[in-house]
Amino acid sequence: MKPALVPAPTVITCHSNADWDALSSMIGMTMLYPDSVMVFPGSMEKPLNEFFNETASYLYPFKNPKEIDPATIRRVVVVDTQIRSRVPQVHDFLDLPGVEVQVWDHHPTPQPDEKGKVIRADVARIGTTGSTCTLICQALRERGVVPTCQEATVLGLGIYGDTGAFTYTSTRPEDFLAAAWLRGYGMDLTFIADLVHTGMTSVHIKVLNELLDSASVHEVGPYTVVLAEATLDSFMGDFAYLAQKFMEMESCNVLFALANMEEKVQVVARSRVDAVDVGQICKSLGGGGHRFAASAAGFPVLIFVCFRIFVRICVLLRILFVRRFRAARILVCVFSLAVSTACQGSDSHCRNQQ
Repeated sequence: MKPALVPAPTVITCHSNADWDALSSMIGMTMLYPDSVMVFPGSMEKPLNEFFNETASYLYPFKNPKEIDPATIRRVVVVDTQIRSRVPQVHDFLDLPGVEVQVWDHHPTPQPDEKGKVIRADVARIGTTGSTCTLICQALRERGVVPTCQEATVLGLGIYGDTGAFTYTSTRPEDFLAAAWLRGYGMDLTFIADLVHTGMTSVHIKVLNELLDSASVHEVGPYTVVLAEATLDSFMGDFAYLAQKFMEMESCNVLFALANMEEKVQVVARSRVDAVDVGQICKSLGGGGHRFAASAAGFPVLIFVCFRIFVRICVLLRILFVRRFRAARILVCVFSLAVSTACQGSDSHCRNQQ
């Protein structure tokens, strides 16, 4: 006998490959909708996964989409993304008749030619803050909702994670104000520091050294763009952490860190300048993020070569995604075609091997 489905008047979810801001925003949203059930799509960040598996999954109402009764859903809330393809776990729920759809996000609204990819929302709260958790803190204050010490700490995790502890240039005054408000209700900074800033293992050091040794530096107008590569023997869930460490050690403006692991390639991008929007670059690769920190993953190994060629073409033309140049968009289309061709070639090769 199958177990009974769980009623869920409000379903809350975030984008695939969740980060701290995404998970914390989901939990924060339950304070606005106490009747909610959360659907967590998973993450590639090891500390976040450990926090979810060992703590959050026991404290908060997380469920698999298959456990939820669709007939009871009245509202679906998506946090930290506006892109429909990044929330495949709730596609069926978004299309249910009579269901209110809300989107809460701090990332830039997609360009007009990308509108077809955007979630059709009945309610949209889109901000320019450094964190979606900041938007939720603003809503909590507006409605007079007071967080517990635990809730304040979870929301603080999101703000600290997505602003790089207030060091990213995407950080806004609202982020500081939200953190100050949370601190007033007991936000635990020691707990946050232990999770957001992880230690370096011997494997981390080995991979970081490989990134440093392989780094190729390109001067693009006034900006320094670095492309670094590493090959890993096994999957590393917190590779993004090493990209951040690289940026702390080197004085580059933009970094593309590529990890070749388990016959797939993960791209982690970081930018310190407004002119180079790494979020748009990674979005063209099927990933996402914001202007200063983004990622994409899951490409066949052949894409490793395509991406290197793509970056070098951009460098040659001196237009590496500076938004005022329309030619940059043409290069995105060219690279997307290269990705599609390479994937088809990889699939054919696999079929021929069978």
